[in-house]
Amino acid sequence: MEHLRKTKSRAEIVKLLLQYFEKEKNLVLIQKETNQSSWQFICEAVFESLNIYEGVFFIKLKEQGKISFEREVYFLFKDLGFTFKTRLSIIKSPDPDLIGVKIPVDLNVKEFRQSPRLYIPSEKKIFITVQFVSKLNRAKGLYITCPVYNVSETGICLIINKEILSSVILNEELKLEGLFVLGFDENCRKAIIRNARVFKKRDLKNDELYALGIEFL
Repeated sequence: MEHLRKTKSRAEIVKLLLQYFEKEKNLVLIQKETNQSSWQFICEAVFESLNIYEGVFFIKLKEQGKISFEREVYFLFKDLGFTFKTRLSIIKSPDPDLIGVKIPVDLNVKEFRQSPRLYIPSEKKIFITVQFVSKLNRAKGLYITCPVYNVSETGICLIINKEILSSVILNEELKLEGLFVLGFDENCRKAIIRNARVFKKRDLKNDELYALGIEFL
């Protein structure tokens, strides 16, 4: 089953774009008409390079098309079936045939899951204990009780604060305890953190919370 997850992490967006451009160089450019009621095919283009420091990537148009720098542009990877929107850039390129495009501020990322996620209502407040690898003491570890945001057969999402995030090593194997409260047969399980993002909810205004995407091993 296909799911979409929005990310605003600049590092993750750049990483994803590089992965997409590695698989497919050809793009289709589409813009909405001025009246916003219909779409206009612009032309096809080819990805040339990405400049992280300038915040742009460069494309070369395969043909001349009417394109506006005032409106958002939608890009389509035809073979990958992935789209995203952003704006053209007025940054000067060393090649006059190249057009600069701003790195998008957010992406709707495709996620393919064999099992659905179960989201835990905040009023239920289900917690499990995590044995993180501590930056201060790798041998001893760091035991933290974390609220569960969602869970599936293949992984779990936990909420932690900025202080904890800065105290643990993210790319190391960790141990989850208390999974029986979520209906799992085993109480303990090894896992690894796959991503960390700022956690924002309408009823929570604290930007110091982070959601950890954890995959079971």
